[in-house]
Amino acid sequence: MKKKIILKILKSLESESKVPSKEELGLELGEYGEILEIMQHDNLIFGVDIIRGGQGNKVLKVITRDAKITVKGIDYLEKNSK
Repeated sequence: MKKKIILKILKSLESESKVPSKEELGLELGEYGEILEIMQHDNLIFGVDIIRGGQGNKVLKVITRDAKITVKGIDYLEKNSK
């Protein structure tokens, strides 16, 4: 499931230069933030701000307006798209 979401995000960034909203992907805020955080940590994307806080350091806000796909992200997209 997460791999499909990662591919959707990368496709959208490559073709439309935007990250789909959590609503478009059918995700709760926490899962949305965690997936984007993983993608950024793995250098597939950059420019996403994830704000955490409170009990359990949960995701409070995700800012994607400056998000970009990296060369590694493009390579991942090409290798995993059918």
